[in-house]
Amino acid sequence: MQFKYLNYTTIYSAKSDTINIKRGVYSCFADLRRKVDHVENLKVEIIVLKSEELVNKQYDNYCFLDKKDINNFINSVKFINPFTFKVVSGTYKIQNNDHPCYKITLFFKEIDKLPLLFILTWVRYLYEFPFNVEMLDLIRLRKEGLFRGFSNVNLMGIIQSYMSPYYGLHSIYNGMIVPFKNVRELKNRFSEVNSLNGIFEHQNFHEDSYLKEITDSEFWLSDKKYNKRKEVYLNVKKNGFTEDLCRRRNETLR
Repeated sequence: MQFKYLNYTTIYSAKSDTINIKRGVYSCFADLRRKVDHVENLKVEIIVLKSEELVNKQYDNYCFLDKKDINNFINSVKFINPFTFKVVSGTYKIQNNDHPCYKITLFFKEIDKLPLLFILTWVRYLYEFPFNVEMLDLIRLRKEGLFRGFSNVNLMGIIQSYMSPYYGLHSIYNGMIVPFKNVRELKNRFSEVNSLNGIFEHQNFHEDSYLKEITDSEFWLSDKKYNKRKEVYLNVKKNGFTEDLCRRRNETLR
């Protein structure tokens, strides 16, 4: 599959005592974000697609993970704010055709804007390029047991510090590793709310041969390419993100 920075496709609905956003295709969760300072009894339903056909039509919504990995990934940020959720398999109709999907339902008894935006952005990583392919590395690293003691949030920071020069700041990180211990540090050290939904623009993106490669799913599915990236991740873990590691990262793209 060849991913592109086109047609952001977040499919969701949201309902509470004060909010009613009907299910539809949006670029992001901005409509919900604008309505929330503090909300109670909020239910958000998100459709995560599994259709290669739609990727070919430039829908930026595709999840590589299975249901078990999705559950583990979402569970890992429940410490941000208590919530319940469920993931079910199903289909979603687009242009009169049914496409395989997961429906993720989140329920918050109460939540403020910043933790809600963090959690929604975290779920967004499951299906939006380039974060959806980075999920493949996170799952592999977890299964190999190479980052014990690192939360998924911090491990994702390592993976994104490797890739950040190529997709801007459309992320919960400021382009580098952002470790934290509690919610207070979260509020102090993560990106401002407005930067979380900034749309990445790069006019000449597809003219760079290296960048073309990282938009191809084979780059991420290849064991050989993964092992090169893993060397960089392990060096970031040991030494931090240095100028030398920038060079090594660039070498893995050749």
